[in-house]
Amino acid sequence: MKKCLPVLFFVVLFSACYSEDFKQSYRLRVHVVDLNRQLLVGCKLSVNKGELRPIASGLGDFDPSQIGVWELAFEGSPGEEITFHISCPGHYLVGSWSHPLPSEQNGVIEVIAYPDESCSVFGHVIDTSKRPIPDAKVYVHKDNRILETTADANGEFSVPAGMGDGQPVLIEVIATVRGKPRRVARWATAGQLVDMIIVP
Repeated sequence: MKKCLPVLFFVVLFSACYSEDFKQSYRLRVHVVDLNRQLLVGCKLSVNKGELRPIASGLGDFDPSQIGVWELAFEGSPGEEITFHISCPGHYLVGSWSHPLPSEQNGVIEVIAYPDESCSVFGHVIDTSKRPIPDAKVYVHKDNRILETTADANGEFSVPAGMGDGQPVLIEVIATVRGKPRRVARWATAGQLVDMIIVP
């Protein structure tokens, strides 16, 4: 039994050194983006490991929440998973997002903010007989912005209008019926299912 102790000690020591050799110093850029990979501003971000820092420049440090970009300093191994917690105002869900460390020590990680469906506008574009009207143009007017989408083959549409503030928005639909353009508009609020009825 005594003869085995030095061998066991050697194996444990070797294993600890072997693992330590594969630790790397990371200095990553972390981008907070939407589903279209556009940077989001005004978000709050935290991480379960490492340290999030402002982006440094010759003009001083930038506030990460105002540009959607952070710097992450981290000691870890390639493939090791880290978890971000994200909170964005408006129409994005609060939640956690996990990502494995990239092989590049100076790479980029994109943290995706998913839309909150309860802050979206849903609806159908139909005629007076409740038949769907496909390919209609849908415009949502809010806060001097116009969000645009197109109804699908079933006349259905969804617009993440960022209506977490509970304020109503104006929905405008323009469709071509029997070769002629038709328009209808009405007000709606977050999470409301709206029937936009086009009169031929």
